[in-house]
This record gives sequence, structure tokens and C-alpha cells, in this order.
Amino acid sequence: MARLTLAQLERHLVGAMDILRGSMDAAECRDLVSALLLLKRFNDAFEATRDAIIAEALATGRSHEEALESAEAHESYRTRGVFYVPEEARWERLAGAAADGVVGRYVYAALDSLEIRQGNEELRGLFDHVDFSRGHAARGSTAGHVVDQRVAALVKSLGTLRLTDEDLGFPGTIGAAYEYLIKESADAAGSRGGEFYTPRAVSRMMVELARPTAGMRVYDPCVGSGGMLIHAKEYVDDHSGDSSDLLLAGQDVNGGSWAMATMNMLFHGVERFSLEVGDTLTDPRHRGGDFDLVLSNPSFSMDYSRAEVPDLKERMPYGEAPEKGKSDLMFLQHMLHMVRGRGGSVFTVLPHGVLFRGGEEQRVRSGLLDARMVEAVIGLPPNLFHGTGIPACVMVLREPEARSEEMRDTVLFIDGSRDFRATRARNVLLPEHVERIVSAFHARTDVEGFARLVGRDEIAGARDSLAVQRYVDGPPPEPQDLRAHLVGGVPVAEIRSKESLLDAYGVTTPWLFAGRPDDDAYVDHPTGREESQAERLTRLTVERETDFRRTFEEWWPGRAADVDALARQRGERARSGPFPGDLRAGLFASARHGLVPVGPLDRDAVGSALADWWQATGTDLKILAHHGFGGLVDHWVGDVLMEGRGQAGLSAAERRQVYQHEVVSAILPTFVDELAAAEQALADLKELRPTADLRRDQTRAKRAVRVVENSFWGSAPGRRSGDGTPASMPRLARARAALDAQGDRAVVLGILGRRLADRLDAQLLRRRRELLGSYENWESKYRLSFREIERQLSGKPEAFIENNPWSQESPWSFDSIVPVPGGTRHKVARRLHEIIDTEKAVEAATAKLDIDLHMLLIPLFAPRAESGETSASCPLRDVVSVAWQGNYTRPAAEGEGDGLPAVRGSALVDDGIALSRMSRTSSVVSSDHLLRDGDVLFTLGLAQPHEPHRAAVWRKVLPEATVSQGVLCLTPDHDRLDSDYLVAWLRHPMAQVRLRSEAIAESDASFVTGRGQLSVSRMLDVEIELPPVSKQRQLAESCAVLLGQRARRRKQLAKLRLIKETMMNDLVADQISVSYL
Repeated sequence: MARLTLAQLERHLVGAMDILRGSMDAAECRDLVSALLLLKRFNDAFEATRDAIIAEALATGRSHEEALESAEAHESYRTRGVFYVPEEARWERLAGAAADGVVGRYVYAALDSLEIRQGNEELRGLFDHVDFSRGHAARGSTAGHVVDQRVAALVKSLGTLRLTDEDLGFPGTIGAAYEYLIKESADAAGSRGGEFYTPRAVSRMMVELARPTAGMRVYDPCVGSGGMLIHAKEYVDDHSGDSSDLLLAGQDVNGGSWAMATMNMLFHGVERFSLEVGDTLTDPRHRGGDFDLVLSNPSFSMDYSRAEVPDLKERMPYGEAPEKGKSDLMFLQHMLHMVRGRGGSVFTVLPHGVLFRGGEEQRVRSGLLDARMVEAVIGLPPNLFHGTGIPACVMVLREPEARSEEMRDTVLFIDGSRDFRATRARNVLLPEHVERIVSAFHARTDVEGFARLVGRDEIAGARDSLAVQRYVDGPPPEPQDLRAHLVGGVPVAEIRSKESLLDAYGVTTPWLFAGRPDDDAYVDHPTGREESQAERLTRLTVERETDFRRTFEEWWPGRAADVDALARQRGERARSGPFPGDLRAGLFASARHGLVPVGPLDRDAVGSALADWWQATGTDLKILAHHGFGGLVDHWVGDVLMEGRGQAGLSAAERRQVYQHEVVSAILPTFVDELAAAEQALADLKELRPTADLRRDQTRAKRAVRVVENSFWGSAPGRRSGDGTPASMPRLARARAALDAQGDRAVVLGILGRRLADRLDAQLLRRRRELLGSYENWESKYRLSFREIERQLSGKPEAFIENNPWSQESPWSFDSIVPVPGGTRHKVARRLHEIIDTEKAVEAATAKLDIDLHMLLIPLFAPRAESGETSASCPLRDVVSVAWQGNYTRPAAEGEGDGLPAVRGSALVDDGIALSRMSRTSSVVSSDHLLRDGDVLFTLGLAQPHEPHRAAVWRKVLPEATVSQGVLCLTPDHDRLDSDYLVAWLRHPMAQVRLRSEAIAESDASFVTGRGQLSVSRMLDVEIELPPVSKQRQLAESCAVLLGQRARRRKQLAKLRLIKETMMNDLVADQISVSYL
């Protein structure tokens, strides 16, 4: 029987929430779904255990009646780790109930009877928060009837699931699904979600920093939904295989949060936990000094009353924070109190303010520092948490005796504030960010610009401020060398700052630049080479990356033995190891030894790729550990077939996404090839002009695609394949059935290896961009000097020296930075006046080029009457074969991946498409919405009055891409309309006036850009001037020449303004790197 996968269960829970939406809010939906999900889980475990008890009794010779009697003894269940389910709480009773009154008559009764049953003491009060009073009016009312109907539908939906461990993909499936449900409800709750939920990435980071071990007693004084404690359990499971002797304890003032945390423990099978309700500061329910580890994320900046805090001096020995909105350090001291007796440690999230505020909070910090309790402070990015956008930090505190002697008088500062991915709702930590922070913490060494060990004396000199930015310098501002800007050259000091990057690719300064025999502080851009430096660098990076990939292909098979060992684990044997944590540590160590020395990826880049791979593959590795290679292949195949179970209702794009699952290409490559060939044949036909014969060919091509797809889903009932299996069986299932044990192993190792290779490729791409970006930055800053601008303006260097004596080499003396003497300020000002004069000359030249561009196409729009010249024209729709609009947006949520590249309106620039400005789409993209070579992209400039439209030709620079919302894709009929001419026409002011007046619609099949709507249908009715194609190409080439000239003028302007700004800054700061003689 196919096991229920995590993805399937998550989708089912989303569907369950959808059943209830409208009749209650998100929190109420979550509470009811959680309660009924737990009830179903208990029922399924109870029924399976009951059957086992009866079978065991019968096997010992007892009668059927005696066996049934023994199956009703609750003690028989608790010894097996199962809750006894009384008759009133049995699922079949709920499932058989009439919809009317199901809530009041059956659901409440089931939950109440489960709570009060002898032996179920852990459940007391668990369902008190499940309340339908706001959505469920008096019995018989319309509102009550609606709720009853929806709850009955929910019972029916959950009744289709089997939730025993044997029926799930791996034992932790239901716990992971419950955490997903909590996250969804936290997202829906917005700011209120922060009251009970800490993002998984933060919890995971905290646990990896703390590294809990088996047998520990772990405590969270602000437990929320219990996520921190659950992550501690999972970490222990991954590294020792057995968390049964781990005690998880916590307290929360909110009864609803306590119920969520309790359910979290039950869903995750936690054997020892102690959760309490109450205010931790004023009514602590656990004994002080009784824990080894505290993990917590308390609510920020809460009020408290000193008078209500018991044992104040004992629990808060380092001082008392202000009562109004400053409870953070009081919670911190309580945490230390809870681990004092066992020499434990504290890892807690706190707001940044506690690190530097003065007064009473400073005295508390000083006391903690003097007692040598503060081990580390880790700065986090802003906007990580629900409900607050303020920056936060993680503070690590530990008894000095538990730290090495040389570290006791130091504090480790880590600045992780810049390591995040921005999404619409909030910032998120990616696995690579977590890995970087965790690695720096455990290495306890300085990392330039990221981590630093600071002595107690230095902190005391800063009045015991623990602000991370005070001790860890951020990235320096972009250097601007004024001498290089003025007379040319590249500063060697800037090249040396990128030494590690250049060394990774084996690039030396002489290879990249031309040296100066009499000046070792500067080098020059080489000239006279057929191949540009950017081209040389690209070729070099490709060579080094090929070497790296070859090394990876040799390295990965050597890791097969580690994966084999994990796959051999089963049930109780999994407790003897090796464990997933062992596999992770082994992979990291082996990769750093076998891959890093090859270059170009450094230790951090390889670690980031592995961390991302490990996080994405975690569920699969758990399945592998419990069910072996074959079980994991079954899981993948089942997920694909379940995803497409209703394939008749799936769009072409959604089916395409299903086919992209790795297992499809791994075990059914012929299908992938056949489908690709059929789709390409159809796409080729769509490129041709429509005729009657072509339409018949297209119909046959569509049918061919459908036949290939139907074979995948098994849509030929009654037919049989060559090996005798039913042909109606999905082709993927038939391919899976043909695999033997070695085939299963090869498929799994191949997919896991490709996933890691993909992530390493992403790091290689990032590294390549960093290298090329560094060179392009030097070229952009220093290739065009002020001296060269003057030469270009005057035509020869002698002219500018003669006309502008101030720019000759003799007046400039390049010394170290010195204060500007008062008597020379007027000289600096005069030089600035002269630079401004040059700037205005370049602005004038640029404006003239704008006019020339405008005039180039004027004869087409306004034929000259004296010559009788006319220009043919036609509606755009006559010469545009395809027009479609983008509606794809950037991924917004954690875990959505990088997605398909999408061209945004801002990426359309004068000289084409700026790839760096492209976004990524998380949406499924159909093949019809993939860009083709020669497509014209267009966006209407309406964000500001008179803003020009933007247009560019797609040159197929990426294998696959689409356009984002607000961009229109036009496919010209290339026999009649040249793509570059269409771009020049769309950019022309007279065409833009026409488009604005004729293509704007109040309502139509249109898309929104800025403050207006562009009607696609109306735009295609706009007339375009259409000279012969040869004339179109000539005009487009002339436009390209003028655009190139304008681009050069704009670069000159940018350089002049940069020099002007640099000199102004020097003047204002009374510092100058050039002495004016």
C-alpha cells in the first residue's frame, strides 16, 4: 500500500482549512483542524493497537469475548505509547453522524470524553480553546447549520486518511505536517503570528548553535507553539537516533499557545515533556536550576511589575530593568536562573535595544560581562519575525566554567544582519545563511567583516555596549581613486582587495592588466588584443568550472557508501547508527577536503551548497533511513502520480511541472524525449503562417502530444503492454515496477547527486558573476578617465592640454590624503567649475543625439510634401503573429526556489536587456509563454507623466525565460517586420503619442502598468509605418549607431559627475587625495 507523503498530507490540510474558511477565522480553522487531526491520529493508532491486542489474546488461546475485554483495558494501550479512545470519541461515530448538530452533539462530546478518560491525563484542558461560539449560533440557526455542514465535510475529508506510522512516509510525517499548519496560520494571522511562531530557519539555527545531546533537560520559558523544543528533539534524533530520554519543558502565558505546543509534542511522539500555562516572570511553574539548555524567543519589549516577580534578588542577581516595555533582560536573567544548578547554557532571541541602551539595562549588561556569562552576540537581519520589523539578535550565555579558559574573557560578535533573502512579507534566512553563522560560531575565530572575538577591556571601553556593529566592521564603501579617475589606470590596492577571488581562478594581476615600469601603484587596461578581457575571463571561468564539475563527478560516487549505510537502517536498528547527522558531518568534511582545493569555490561556498542541499533533501533522507532505496523511489513515484491524479483538470503548464520531477527523467527518460520532440514539432508549426493544411498538421501534432501524455497517465483501459501488464497502468508506474534493488539505488544516488550538483552550479554561477563583476567594476570606474573624455570631446589629446592647462600632468601632484590648506580651496573650486563646464558640454552632445534619434524616423511619420514621399502602413496585428502579456511575479515565500528568469520592465534598457535586473517567477509557466529569439518586449511608461515607453529585442541569451507582470511580448512576422525596427518604432516619441491616445482602455483584456491600462487588442489595431524590410534594417542599424554614441556620452556624464562628487566630498571633509599646485 502506498504511504502518505508529507507533501500529500500538507495539501490535504490546506484543503481542510479551505473547507472551514468563511465560517470562522484562521485561528479557529487551525484549532478545529488540529483537534480533529489529533483525534483521527489517536483513532488510527488505537484501532491498529486494538487489533494487535485482540490478535495476541487469541493467539494465547483466549476466547473472542475475553480478547475483546482485554482490548478495552486502557493500561494495555499506554504501555504501548498509545492513547485509549473511548466509545464517544471513536471516529466511526463522528463519521456516521448527521450533519445537523454534529458540532454540539458529537465533536464536543468526542473531545471531552477523550480528555477525561483515565490514563489520558496529558490531555486535560487540551481542547478548551476549541470554541465555535462565534461562528456557531443557537442550534437550528442558519449560521449554526453552515458550521455543522462544514465540520461534517471536514470529518469526511480527514476520514479518507490513515495516520498510523506504518501508513505515513516516515514516522515524523504528521509532526512536520502539523508544523506546516502552524506556519500557515501564523502567516494568515500577520503580526499576531509572532505571539506563538518562530520561523523554522531561526529555530533551526538556534538548535545548531546549541547542539543539544541525548538526556538533556531543555526549557523554553516562552514556549509558543513549541517549535524550538521540537527542533531540539529532531537534532538529537538526527545525531544520536534516540531522543526518548530528552525532557522538553516550557511555559506560556497564553492557553492557546500551550495547547498548540502540547499538540506539537503529541504529533511528534515526544515521550517526556512538561508544559505549563502562566506568566513566567510572575508565576514560574518549573524549578530553578533544573535544566541543561534554554532555547527561547520571548515577546519583545513587554511590560512587567517588579512587585509581582517572586524571588526577585535570587532570580535576577544582575539588576532590574525598567518596568515599562523593558522586560527583555528580566526574561534573560530568569533563563540563566533555570540553568544555574546544572551549569547549562542559554540561547535566546532578543531585540537589539538591550545591547546598547544605558541606565539600568547597562548595569545588567555590566554585571553579566563581569561574571563572564556572555559568550556570543549574533546580529540578525531586520523583519525576520511576524509582528515586528525591528532588528533582533541571538545572545548566548554560559557559565564561565563551561567555557575554555582562553575564551572566558572574550565575547564573540557575529554580524548576520546582511545575510537574508527579501520576500514580500518578510525577510528569510536561507540554509546558506544559517550555515555561515553556525560555522563562525563554532569556529570561534575572526572572519573579516563578519565575526570577531573581542576582549573584556575593549567592551568596557565602549561602556559595555554589545552592539554588534561597534565591533564588526561592515563592508567598506566602494573606493574611488581620484588619480585614476582623472588620468587613468587601475589602483593595485583595489586589485589586491580581491586577491582571494582572483586566486580561486588562478588569475594574476599581469594576466589581467598591463604593468607600468615606473609606477607599481597603478596598472593599465591592456590594449591591442583581439580578445577582450571580459571574454578571456569568461573562457577561463568556464575552464575552471569544467574542472570542478569533473572533480565532483569523481567525488560523489565515493559518498555512496555513506548513503548506503543510512539506507540500511530500519526501525529500532536505526538507533545504533549511523545517523543522518553523521552523514551530514561526513559529507561536509569530505567536500571541503575533496572539492575546495580544486577551486574556484571556497569553503563557505561549498558549505552553503551542502547546507541548502541538506535542507531540501531532509525529508527524503528520513524516508531513506526508514524505508530504504526502494521506499524512497516509491515515495517519489507516488507523489508524481498523486499530483496528477486529476490530470484532466490540470493545465498544460501544471502537467509540465509534474513531468519535471526528477524521478520522471531518471526512470522514464524515453517519455521525456518523446514529449519534448512532440511539443517541439507543435511549436515549429505554430511559427508558420496559418493555412488550411497547416491547421490539419497542427491538429495532428496536438494529438501526438496528447497520445504521449496519455501513455504517462495510463489512459488506455483494457489494453495490455508487451510484458503482459495492463496498458492502463501509468507508464511511470510500469517503469518503477521494472526496477530491481540495484536500479532503486542507482536512481536515488543519481537524483541526490544531481541535486547537489545543481546547488554547486548555482554557487559557481554566483562566483563567476563576482569575478566578472569585479573586473567590470574596475573597467566601468577607471577605463574612461577625465583625460580620455577631454580627448574624445576635442578629437586629439594636444587640443585639450592646450585649451585646458589645468588638466596637464604638471599641475597635479598625487600625494597621500592630506588636509586641504585654506589657501588652496579656491583652486579646488576653480577646478570644479571647469569640470562642470565639461559636464555641460557632454550634456549638450547627449541632447543633440536625442534629436538625431528623433529625426531619423520623422520622414516615416511626416512624409515630405515637396518630394511626394509616402510611407506604407498597416495595423500591428497584420505583422505581429503572437502577442501575450506577462502575469508572473517574483517568488515571495521561503522554499519557493529560484524559479524561471522573468524580464521586468526595468530590465529594458537602451542597449537591450539588462540581465542583472531580471527577476524570478514562482509561477508555473506554459511553453507558450517562453521567450523566443527575436521576440520584442514592450512596457508602457505610465508611472510618471511623459515617461518614455521601453522596448528591446530578446536575443535568446538564456535557455528559458518569460516576462513578468506589466511586460508585453510581441512576435513579429519576420518576413515583413524586422524586430530591431519594431523596437525603434515603439521607442519613437511620435509612436508613443499614438499608442497613448489609441491603446489606453478603461476596461479591456489588459494589464496594469503604472497608473494606466494598455489594451492589447487596441494596441494591435494601432497603425505602424512599414517601409520595405531592407529599409527597416537600415534604419535600425542607424538607430543602433546613434544609441551607441548616446551610451558613450552617458558614460562620460556618469564619470564626470562621479569625479565632481568625489572632489566635493574631499572639499567638504577638508581632505584631498590630489594636491593642487
